[in-house]
Amino acid sequence: MAKSIISKMIKLYGHTIVLELDVTPLSSFLTYEINCILFNNKIIEYLKKRIALQLKSNQKKGSFKFSKFLELNDQTVVNKRVRLICQWSIPIDYMQLFRIYRWWYNCNIPQDGISDFFSKTFEERVANYYMEEFCITHSYNIISMVASIGKEEKHGIAFFHGVMKEVEEYEKKSRNQM
Repeated sequence: MAKSIISKMIKLYGHTIVLELDVTPLSSFLTYEINCILFNNKIIEYLKKRIALQLKSNQKKGSFKFSKFLELNDQTVVNKRVRLICQWSIPIDYMQLFRIYRWWYNCNIPQDGISDFFSKTFEERVANYYMEEFCITHSYNIISMVASIGKEEKHGIAFFHGVMKEVEEYEKKSRNQM
């Protein structure tokens, strides 16, 4: 049985996500075709749904397995099910930080918008606490808020995912206005 690792970067909730698919079995003469097939819209949408579930549980990396008959133009290419192991991670880079800063700097979020953001991101007690921290203690400063969350990784990841959703919405609106 041949094996192959195929890598791809996708966007999800404003995050750049690095995917690595471990594919078994794989005939060497099918490598190009399988690479094209694996990243068709059906497979990408399936992967995004699975990753989104893991993101919602505040993970910054994960893996899962699935198997599938591979199809090209609605024809089965490989007669056997192909087992795929998907590993994903979110690399943090400067451009992501810049996107967050640009959103924070350009968006004067109204008080009810802040309340909505924190209530969507955290359970009620934690949302109220962090909203007060953000508004009163840190005067709406996002970097100070990150420092406040500190090593509470679960809350920090939830905050980051929530912010990235807001950044994505802001960028979409900005593109539509041009």
